[in-house]
Amino acid sequence: MGQTAGMSLTVADLTLDGPAALAPMAGYTDAGFRLLCREQGSALGVSEMVSAEGLLRNVRVTGRLMRIADGERPVGIQLYGHDPERVAEAAEVTEELVAPDLIDLNMGCPVKKVVRKGAGAALMRDTARAVRMMEGVKARVRCPVSAKIRAGWSAEERNAPDFAAALQDAGCDLITVHARTRSQVHSGDADWDLIRQLGEQLHIPVVGNGGVKTADDAVALLRDTGIPALMVGRAAIGNPWLFREIRAAIAGRTAAPPTHDEVRQAVTRHLDALIQANVEAGLRGAEGRACAHFRGHLVKYTAGRHRSVALRRRLNDLGDRAAILEALDDLFAE
Repeated sequence: MGQTAGMSLTVADLTLDGPAALAPMAGYTDAGFRLLCREQGSALGVSEMVSAEGLLRNVRVTGRLMRIADGERPVGIQLYGHDPERVAEAAEVTEELVAPDLIDLNMGCPVKKVVRKGAGAALMRDTARAVRMMEGVKARVRCPVSAKIRAGWSAEERNAPDFAAALQDAGCDLITVHARTRSQVHSGDADWDLIRQLGEQLHIPVVGNGGVKTADDAVALLRDTGIPALMVGRAAIGNPWLFREIRAAIAGRTAAPPTHDEVRQAVTRHLDALIQANVEAGLRGAEGRACAHFRGHLVKYTAGRHRSVALRRRLNDLGDRAAILEALDDLFAE
């Protein structure tokens, strides 16, 4: 595959129609938000990470994280775990349940409760286990399989090139690299030179992640690394319009910022999607649960706007859909 910066790419039998994808983020990349990003130009959305063990023990509860909305494909489902056989089994169940366009294996999550169990970024310290996991999943599913990794465990343990090469040999179809170490978490500079190195080294597609906050950053990453695509994470939370800005910037244009009506419509649709997902999962207090969860999103949707600080002070009082939309209307009115 040719690695021309900013061009669409093909992953096995899946073709992505743009250079920017939505990175998986726990608590944020639900189906409703992925759909909003897709409509604004995201070429791929990946679910928040799904526990392989949780899925195999309780499909009904854990499976709601794998809900795919009409119109949002292509979609990847991200799985995490430490036992290669259990992760492979969970991948097979995932394909049977929702037929994702891609299964992504989390080998980069830095959170203590994940790595303590030998999952996430801990796998970068156990290449043999990671290889068995990739081989096992590839043997059990038909869709493409990718892996999301980091630069390494720490500044002293930066093994992404060798680790990625081993995954490639195990059958991995695509590598996404968050160009920070596990020790950095989200702080410090992302090492874009590492992304360039992996893009030149591997014969499978490489997607870069880390350090992209604006459309100009996205253009710079693609230009400086020569890779075909990137993933945007935290900068997209509350700002699905970043994807249209990236597409416009790559084309040498400037996209218009979202209007108040666009923001209100996005908030309404996103919140309604969360409520509906809870209803479909049979959860008690579906609306209240969704609203409590949505407060974190609302802060991001309104960040930087006049009197957004005052809105944040009211968050704990926003317990239902009507209250959230009323607070948003009050913010815009002022």
